[in-house]
Amino acid sequence: MNIEDLMTEEKILLYADIHTKEEMIEQLSNLLTGGMDSETKSRLMKEVWKREKDGFTAIGNSVALAHAVSDFISEVSIVCIRSEHEIDWAPQQHVNKNRMVRLVFLFVIPEIMVDDEDREELEVLKQVVLKAGRTEIVQGLLKAVDKEEFRNIISG
Repeated sequence: MNIEDLMTEEKILLYADIHTKEEMIEQLSNLLTGGMDSETKSRLMKEVWKREKDGFTAIGNSVALAHAVSDFISEVSIVCIRSEHEIDWAPQQHVNKNRMVRLVFLFVIPEIMVDDEDREELEVLKQVVLKAGRTEIVQGLLKAVDKEEFRNIISG
């Protein structure tokens, strides 16, 4: 399994007109849940917000790595949205130079897989995290003109 297996073109949204963290988390949830019912989307959003309240997920270079552990999602999932606008990702009381983001990845891990470090899917997520921390890769992702180019950069 590789990044391209988990991050299909359907799981990427470029040129998004998103201005707030709330809008971003809603759109990430929409993208990940796709054709699932609204209850599933609502539950996922609650899981993401729960994690966001536990800690700051922006990592610098205009990137945030939102994530959640779910008891109702059956497979490891990753989606990504690139906003046309900088989004303030930090809580108001949080003073941090890395608070503004444009590129947000959402990882969702089924609860039953959390302790299974040997899962291929979790290794793929680790690769994405490492690449999201590299300035030259992030700059390429922020400039990618289409989803194919985006996938080539993140999986290269």
